Amino acid sequence: MTLFTALAISLSRRYGRQKPVDFTGVLKKPGRILCFPAQDDGELLCAVPAIRALRKHYRDSLIALLIDEDKRGLWHFDNEVDEVIDFRPRLIDGLASREFRRLKKIFRQRRFDLLLDLNYRPSEQLSYLFFRSGITVRCGQETGRDYPLKNFIIKAGTLSADEVVRSLDIIKPLGAQVSGHHPAWPKLVGLEGKREFRERLKEEGLKKGQAVLALDGSHWRRSNFEKILRTLAKDPLLKLIVINPDGKMPQQVLKGQTVMNSPSSAETAEALSQARGFIGSKNDVFSIAYMLKVPSLITARPRSRGLPLAGELLQIRHDKMPFEISDQELAIFLQKIF
Repeated sequence: MTLFTALAISLSRRYGRQKPVDFTGVLKKPGRILCFPAQDDGELLCAVPAIRALRKHYRDSLIALLIDEDKRGLWHFDNEVDEVIDFRPRLIDGLASREFRRLKKIFRQRRFDLLLDLNYRPSEQLSYLFFRSGITVRCGQETGRDYPLKNFIIKAGTLSADEVVRSLDIIKPLGAQVSGHHPAWPKLVGLEGKREFRERLKEEGLKKGQAVLALDGSHWRRSNFEKILRTLAKDPLLKLIVINPDGKMPQQVLKGQTVMNSPSSAETAEALSQARGFIGSKNDVFSIAYMLKVPSLITARPRSRGLPLAGELLQIRHDKMPFEISDQELAIFLQKIF
């Protein structure tokens, strides 16, 4: 952040005046809504239930979604919103940056009445951007020194630690009805896609009676990942789908397994729809597995946030990255899902 931008934000906090706002009128029937979900690894899809609840509550409102362009491939829910606005967060570097000015122009042209900032991380530049873009009601979670950048603030202490429920908690004061919280993948994975991937598994060695286990190599210590793969490959009742393995991994370790390098979200969903279990880390591959209700064992960094709570479908272990999994942890997980 440039010194000029920091000064502008500081002055807005100190001297910024809030024009009289008809909160009741805006929240009852906003014409245009901008929604900004949390978007760190594995978080974007956790906002799907909240966005669906918004769509149901504000049937006649235009709903736009602000998404990091690197996450755009994850979003296959265009029927849930009217517009998706891509942005490049790494290029927002001060008021004079081209990306800041581009977004400000878009927001002013759209004349949004209501901002729903579902992010839980402080983001001064984005909050200031929303403030300067003329959005009437700017609703979001308390992150510290929010006013007047936000003018409808939800106390953090009232929100769930479950990322899916937290987003739903933020929209409850708007009157949106929320029931159930598990996200569901759209009809992206149709019967044809499932059948085709099943045929691929058979061509690549799937035998009758075998169960499919998916593993994502991202953030995994390579030596431990190789060891786990060698161990699992010895089990005649398992067929492995290996997603994003380390490029330096010996090919003999992957021999006989179905390997997917940098698959699209649709391809990942087709693969995970065949799996009885998933092992990986807190990232977007995991979030797809969670939406498909695939029992998962994931590793997240210590004190990591933005996750659903552990439960029947999800086991969470906290460790530094790259991570390792012990033989005992692996055995316990496999025993549970099989």
